[in-house]
Amino acid sequence: MIMVAKDSIELHSQKIGSVAQNTARLLSIEVDAIVGEVVRYLSNFLVTSDGYVEQSGDNSKVLFGAVPALEAAISHSSYSAVIVAFSQSMVDQVSEFKSMADKMGIIGEDDRELFDGDDFDLLSNYVASSMEMFDSHIRSVVQVFHRFLGKALGEIRLGDLTSGVIRIVRRLSEVEPILFDSAITFFRIIGSLIYRKIEARGKKLTYVYVGPEGKRPFCTSLVGRTFSLDEVVAMDNGQVPGVLENAGGYSCKHWWWAEVA
Repeated sequence: MIMVAKDSIELHSQKIGSVAQNTARLLSIEVDAIVGEVVRYLSNFLVTSDGYVEQSGDNSKVLFGAVPALEAAISHSSYSAVIVAFSQSMVDQVSEFKSMADKMGIIGEDDRELFDGDDFDLLSNYVASSMEMFDSHIRSVVQVFHRFLGKALGEIRLGDLTSGVIRIVRRLSEVEPILFDSAITFFRIIGSLIYRKIEARGKKLTYVYVGPEGKRPFCTSLVGRTFSLDEVVAMDNGQVPGVLENAGGYSCKHWWWAEVA
């Protein structure tokens, strides 16, 4: 049973990784378009004979509009639409997990309707908080962009300014770790909800730590071993609380698979 669970979960982990990679690829395409818009906007700067951005009133106006230009380029792209599509793929995991658990014999006939309104609120809130991480990432890139432009007038060549801006804006596509972490944590939260509800109905489960060979001491010491819910809840990964939901912490690729005791 453990091997079947391990194989099933590793396949799903690979699927999550594939979705994260594909989403990152789509975002990269959108970011290329955003970069193009920003570079075109920067061409409005007046430059001196030796290539420096002039310190002039006209250039001050261009500088003042640079951040809104970046924000507009992001807004006009499909960047947000790609993120929304990714969030829907997270929601789709609810039925996938229940199907996996059903096949493994964890969910009985009396466990078909496991989620109530509060559970769906919890899951919706997690998806919303994950989306906020992307919003925060965008804001941080915009802030770095703004600070970098602050030294533009009379201080930097237009070519250097443009290449620096390109490097900064391309950070918008550096989100694959966030994508993977969001999706895999969401899947573990679904499992946690299901497991706790089954145990609350009087059915005792044991929990197996499954996934790839661990690199962190915490994970290495747990892979393949079986624990009770109380033992799992009492664990500390040294990073974030809630080992049942977060396993080994940030970027962890491990899962808890439950079996009827």
